[in-house]
Amino acid sequence: MYASRALGAERVWVHRARSLGGGRRAGGLRRLFSGSTDLGTVSVRLCSRTGSPTMSAPTITHFAKVEENGFEGQELHLVCQGIGKPTPEYKWFKGSPDDKGATPLEPTDKYEFPEPGALTIQALIEDDAGQYTCVASNDIAEARNSTEVKIFRKPKIAVMENVTATQGMKVELVCKYEGDGEVTAKWIFKGESIEAESSDSKPVSQHVDVNDDS
Repeated sequence: MYASRALGAERVWVHRARSLGGGRRAGGLRRLFSGSTDLGTVSVRLCSRTGSPTMSAPTITHFAKVEENGFEGQELHLVCQGIGKPTPEYKWFKGSPDDKGATPLEPTDKYEFPEPGALTIQALIEDDAGQYTCVASNDIAEARNSTEVKIFRKPKIAVMENVTATQGMKVELVCKYEGDGEVTAKWIFKGESIEAESSDSKPVSQHVDVNDDS
């Protein structure tokens, strides 16, 4: 392993948050490799001669969904911001990067990245629901955070059958519909709303008397 030194700085090897020594001496690093079977992650920091670190691992300081939920056909905005030296770079995944099925997101008509760490999902559909993960990384390490996105579907009405009746008959019209969240339905006849017999359940039915004015 090798780490170059910046002007006025010295190397400090770090293992499991414990300093192993710095400068040109690597005794701590030799001790680690001489008797350990589970090394874990070994990193290096550049420190000024006063001991202040000039490089640091990323930390995500702000992670949020601008909209609490997504709605079919609309867009959703996710924001991921962090700090670190060097400045972190950001990568978004659909799913968790630890899972084989995770999908790295690239700029397309579907996914936009208006600024570093920001993700916009366009024209939401039901398949866009799921986990989204932001990974902030620099030369030292990486940090990640995830959120679940739920998509509320637009209300949909099933095709209604035509009904033929003669004058004086009573017919029943049935409207079958579905959607997410609180969905209500109403009947409109000749431009005016009419009361349905079951306005708080699915399907909604309406009895109509057939006469000369219908």
